Amino acid sequence: MASTRISGSLRALVQKSSKCPRLISAKGRNFHNTTFQSARPKPRPAPSTRLRQAQVPIPDLNPNGDKSEIDSFLQRCTNLAEEIKAISISSATAFEFLRAFNEHGQNPPVKYIRSLCERFGVSPSNIFALAIIVNREGPGQGQIIARSLLNAAASLGDPSAAIHAMHSNTMDTRAQNPLYYREMQAHLAGFVKEDSNPLGLVAAGNLNEKQGKNDIALKLYERAIVLAQVPENNTMPESSVGLGGTPLLQAYIALARVKNSALKDKEGARAAYEKAAELDSPDAYYHLALLMDNHASDQYRDHLLIAASSGYTQAAYRLGLYYLQLKDSDTSSKTALGKNQDERERLALEWFDLGAAANDKNSIINVILLCKLRSLHVKSQAWLFKIKSSRHLSQDPVIAEIQRMWEDKNCDLEDFRIFLDQYNKDATKTRPD
Repeated sequence: MASTRISGSLRALVQKSSKCPRLISAKGRNFHNTTFQSARPKPRPAPSTRLRQAQVPIPDLNPNGDKSEIDSFLQRCTNLAEEIKAISISSATAFEFLRAFNEHGQNPPVKYIRSLCERFGVSPSNIFALAIIVNREGPGQGQIIARSLLNAAASLGDPSAAIHAMHSNTMDTRAQNPLYYREMQAHLAGFVKEDSNPLGLVAAGNLNEKQGKNDIALKLYERAIVLAQVPENNTMPESSVGLGGTPLLQAYIALARVKNSALKDKEGARAAYEKAAELDSPDAYYHLALLMDNHASDQYRDHLLIAASSGYTQAAYRLGLYYLQLKDSDTSSKTALGKNQDERERLALEWFDLGAAANDKNSIINVILLCKLRSLHVKSQAWLFKIKSSRHLSQDPVIAEIQRMWEDKNCDLEDFRIFLDQYNKDATKTRPD
């Protein structure tokens, strides 16, 4: 198998940071290829630094809870929008607009949206920019608000919002509904017919892929790649950065996905992911690692390291598993040499900690169980207590079973280790990557 080419700067990062996640530069590494500096995601500090900054799981905004929680979130988003000059109105005006917009519920009618725009002097492009920032800054309810804002901007005729709304909605489970499918198909027909917008072709491909029409999706992705090779077709509005990358990158990722998952063309998927990796896509590096046959090799670790150091949560979990499951007999990995089990478990815990700080369920469960096995009882119990504030994890049956085991005096450490091994085995089989 041909190895993926890694640029010199990335290779240097890997060589410096592969020994320990703490050695990643505190300034972070930005793998997003946009040329718009103000729209780029903020650089991420080293894992150990981020752990000190995030002591609890990220809470979901509760749509039925205290309105002050959502207001505080919206205020933060509008301040950021004004700071990076993504909107042409003041943060105060944007905040009042968002409050009024959100009070109406999801996807308000166009007539109501127009009245708000006239009242606050907000343009469709301002709504689009706010949608991108709200989506990027907030989990749970924040993303629901962002989806409504995106649809609102699209309904008012903003071209970028229209494309992104369709592209985003095609991945929604509602696409299984025949009526929804026909509605979306009608919206996308113009892009397919004109053959002039690669992102529109990717969105149309997504919709066909969702309907099981993988051959049609494959052709649309291939057409999008050809079209996006032309520089003027491969640009993104400054405010849209963070929705998946340039059209060319999104087309390569989509092509790789359909070849790997639907068509079972592993080599074709690898070739497409390698093209995306050349565009510095963390997503591509992550999936290239999963496509490798040897998950104990240094190259597998290096691909995950590139993805994880760019904030790809699943990669942090997989890196933790890499160190946790590495054996002295794994001669294909230099990491195994000179490190005993205790050192490897310590490294694994650091990466699980990083994933847990991002509210990743699998990472949280590994932190709880591994801390128990390493006699870090206070930390293990602290995480069990913290996740009670999460509406999703607090009711999870796996968490409930771990709590039961903690309280059962007949459960020894071997029981916890068997549970941990089985959980990770099941998670890596069923987790959608």
